[in-house]
Amino acid sequence: MKKIVYLMVLSLLLINRLQSQIAFTGSNSATGSSSSYVFANTVPSGNNVLFLVGVVAKEENISSVTFTGTAMTQLTLTSQGGMQVALYYKEMGNLASNVSGNVVVNLASPDQLCVGAAYYSGVLQSAPLVNTNVGKNQSTNASVTFNSSTGNLGISMIAVLSSNAITNGAGQTQRWSAINSQSNVFTQKAGANSVTMSHTIASSKDWAMIGASLQASNITLDIELKDFYVNCYSNYYQLNWSTATEKNTNYFKVERSLNMMEWTEIARVKAAGNSVLVNKYDYRDEFDVSSDVYYRLVEVDLDKTEKVLKIQIAPCAVNLIDEIWIYPNPSVQSFILNFKLKQAYGLSDVVIQDNLGKIQFEETVNLTNLKLSKMINHNLSPGFYHLSVISGNGVCLKRIPFIVE
Repeated sequence: MKKIVYLMVLSLLLINRLQSQIAFTGSNSATGSSSSYVFANTVPSGNNVLFLVGVVAKEENISSVTFTGTAMTQLTLTSQGGMQVALYYKEMGNLASNVSGNVVVNLASPDQLCVGAAYYSGVLQSAPLVNTNVGKNQSTNASVTFNSSTGNLGISMIAVLSSNAITNGAGQTQRWSAINSQSNVFTQKAGANSVTMSHTIASSKDWAMIGASLQASNITLDIELKDFYVNCYSNYYQLNWSTATEKNTNYFKVERSLNMMEWTEIARVKAAGNSVLVNKYDYRDEFDVSSDVYYRLVEVDLDKTEKVLKIQIAPCAVNLIDEIWIYPNPSVQSFILNFKLKQAYGLSDVVIQDNLGKIQFEETVNLTNLKLSKMINHNLSPGFYHLSVISGNGVCLKRIPFIVE
């Protein structure tokens, strides 16, 4: 009996040690109204640091979020009642000292917003967030459920299109709260086989939630992933990865996603089994899409245990600015207007003005696809001109000087 009690106590100690590996180190929140909102943050020092930012916009699209000038990765985005809700993250690695800088939230046009930040240490940097799920509705009760495991940490953000009071469910610890014309609450809860994050809203309102499992850095893997790269070409993506060691590995699952929430298995690649040598693997995904593409590498053991090794974004799919250019320039009676856009703008106007500002040409284009080319037949006299692309809400996306010969 003493031995059984001892083993039970030892097991509890080990579980507590695992759970203590992920440490919450601080948070920050604010509200404002802007198309480019600046939010100052200081990320505390620590090992395996993860920086999380949540954004809620009343009705405008969230274009991008950056920290110290570099893009943060969007975990997922959802909407309800016109309200935009998104979580972003950045793996900071091991920080010997604090890192201070500005988070910049870019919206399609000025709008009221809530923004919050949370800092954690002890988070697996290669795949910090797994098993993402979202929920949305109009009601007084809101919840989202996702898979997790002991040692991980469940996190969620709820946004309500109102300043009504939000009561957090049992076992949840609130980490930030911000209220503008909408409410934004971020909570965490210990990991388990299944985690449900829940909230009660004072009255029936539109709400949207994002939940995920924060993965601990001390998870023991029977494999050492050496690298994982994704390169893009005109109509396919090339995946390459290698391992330094493998133990009881069966195969790799290659999964694809367009939002880091819904994953589709696209391939299984046989693993080495047991090896202390470098093993190289590759897969070619003949897939062409004009948006961000994410790939998740999952290792499956001989006993069917699965482990997420790493999530990688295809670098060619990232486009943080609108790229619009003319070819050829100079031109004669026509040219091709090329677009590589960060978002869809719908019906927009192409306007050509001469050197005195007089409009010489106008045409409407549908900027629904993120990548497209449009032939412009202008028949203009030789000279110097300016071409402007103006979105449906009156924003000038680009002004290009060009010459007609």
